[in-house]
Amino acid sequence: MAQDNIGEVAGDIIRNEMGVRDDERKASSLRPITKLDDGDFRRGSLGFLFGGGGERGKPLESSVLDRGKLTVEVYREILGKQGEILDKPDYGDHAKIVGQISVSGTGPEGRYLVNFTTTNVNGEDDWRASVNTMLFDEASKDLDRSYPAREDNWIYGEKDGKLSLIGNYKEQFERSGGKIAGTLAQEGWKNLGEVWAADIDRFGGFITPPEK
Repeated sequence: MAQDNIGEVAGDIIRNEMGVRDDERKASSLRPITKLDDGDFRRGSLGFLFGGGGERGKPLESSVLDRGKLTVEVYREILGKQGEILDKPDYGDHAKIVGQISVSGTGPEGRYLVNFTTTNVNGEDDWRASVNTMLFDEASKDLDRSYPAREDNWIYGEKDGKLSLIGNYKEQFERSGGKIAGTLAQEGWKNLGEVWAADIDRFGGFITPPEK
């Protein structure tokens, strides 16, 4: 019975962290993706599954928070590229964040899950919710080793004391002739990391529209 209870608790936590809920979210909690602040982020509850159970409820470290913000920025970039393919310049522009953005460590290697719910990318008149899971590594390894699954990743780094997105991995690989690490180092970038999408824009229920 105890084992079954653990399974139920873990299942409920995972569903909540992934944005899958049975209740209807209120439209009043929506915020533009481009206007997020520190309070929109929280430490996730998935840590206990990856050996980090003692940190639940603690504030996020500033370095993790900054990378979480970049991860949401990458989500916006991904929507933009999808819009180019679909010939929809404003694709995803109306998507808003529902609730808080969860950032959970997945182990000792500096990898984090970022989970959040958005309004449907088709616009505010479509009240389906989309749930998204992305990941980031605090430090990239073997940046010059390219493989198909890595081409859609995004690289970020620190320059002049500021953490910023650098660009898409494939584009940076081609630009540098396969020597990403050396090229970026010459350009003054350091503390390089990567962001990528695990699963985005999957159906996650409905949002209660505002009363007219």
